Amino acid sequence: TGQEIATGDPIGVIGNTGAETGSHVHWEVRVGGDRYGDTYNPVLWMVPYVGHGTIAGRIMDSRDDVLLDHDITLRNMGAAVVAATTSYIFDGTVNQVNSDPNWEENFVFGDVPAGRYQVVTVVNGQRIVEEVEVFEGMTSFVELKPSIAATAQPVETQPTPAP
Repeated sequence: TGQEIATGDPIGVIGNTGAETGSHVHWEVRVGGDRYGDTYNPVLWMVPYVGHGTIAGRIMDSRDDVLLDHDITLRNMGAAVVAATTSYIFDGTVNQVNSDPNWEENFVFGDVPAGRYQVVTVVNGQRIVEEVEVFEGMTSFVELKPSIAATAQPVETQPTPAP
């Protein structure tokens, strides 16, 4: 606790101790406290592989409320599924991941090869597709939200009586 590190300093090694299912490095980012509820997505704090970038995004409903535990798919421009994730869950427990105060994201795709992609989801029956370009070593942002016209309720009309 409190140890300062610099870019390039090793902070962990792969191991197989504790309650785990295989060798891995467990790394968390906690901001503003030292509890699980202070956890932020570590993918936004890691440099992606060479030739790769990161996609941070926010999925909302038509009232700008963030959607929890919602499925999101990443497709390359050839329509092949590259990755899938869900939006964060804010349930008041220690298991949640907080949005970064700068990005205000509620989902992330990490280590995405540079190129153009489609981020796809369905909100209230409406398919939403947004294109995003991923640049090497950078984070790109995408917002998924239904269009207002598509979420408006149809107006019921009455037939006009013949004169």
